[in-house]
Amino acid sequence: MAPHATKPNEILHWDFLYMENGYLLVAKDDFSQFKWFWETDVANAQVVARCLLQWFGVFGVCYHWMTDQGSHFKNEVIAGLQHTLGAHHHFTTARCPWANGTAESAMKITLKTFRALLSEWLMQPEQWRQIVPIVMLVLNQTPSETIGGIAPITAMTGSKPMSPLDLIPIPGSAEVVTLQELAEERAGHKSQEERCENG
Repeated sequence: MAPHATKPNEILHWDFLYMENGYLLVAKDDFSQFKWFWETDVANAQVVARCLLQWFGVFGVCYHWMTDQGSHFKNEVIAGLQHTLGAHHHFTTARCPWANGTAESAMKITLKTFRALLSEWLMQPEQWRQIVPIVMLVLNQTPSETIGGIAPITAMTGSKPMSPLDLIPIPGSAEVVTLQELAEERAGHKSQEERCENG
């Protein structure tokens, strides 16, 4: 059974999500479910190291890492960073996505949120880079039942989440929406997908 954290920044999961013409490295704190995104054209160890150092610069060094055994995670660059920091890197069983369910669930909700917002705003899939910060904001500011109904930002940092009525600008337009409207769009799109899958 995979270990789980008892406090923020104790265990960090990460994985690459293939997007249209690029990749999104998704790092997820095990305890708070807080997500950090790093967009890139390539999925390699140098990108992972830069993203991890950015995370550590903001939240402090996390000493327990959990990933699959992809070559961009299991290599000399990441091993060198691990050794330098004194961190422990746990690799999940090869070809068993369920062994790293925390990362897999992060990938699933991230992709669904991108699809929902791109669809709602009539944007093309290749425009995903324009909404990376908004998707990260929505996922981190929206309360989650799996962590007691609080938002990941609160569980991670103690900060209060944005009000659902706070305005958020939509890229490429003068239109603004509220966090509540974004969450409702995501929920509505999810319900529609579930009906299609079950229908």
